[in-house]
Amino acid sequence: MIPAKVENIFLKVLIVSQRAKQIQKGAVPLVDRPDARATRIALEEVERGLIEYEFKDLPLLPRRYEG
Repeated sequence: MIPAKVENIFLKVLIVSQRAKQIQKGAVPLVDRPDARATRIALEEVERGLIEYEFKDLPLLPRRYEG
């Protein structure tokens, strides 16, 4: 797993959105922000480097031929 000190904004959005979904489903937040929404909590967790992530090997889909 890679600690998520994420510089790529697109990757950060993906990680934050997945973490926010986890928090909404009942995961325990790693920061103490009882009045904040799940997305704000998730963003703070990612910015502090508290979240780890990994890339899964997914099969590549062939491009559709537009000829």
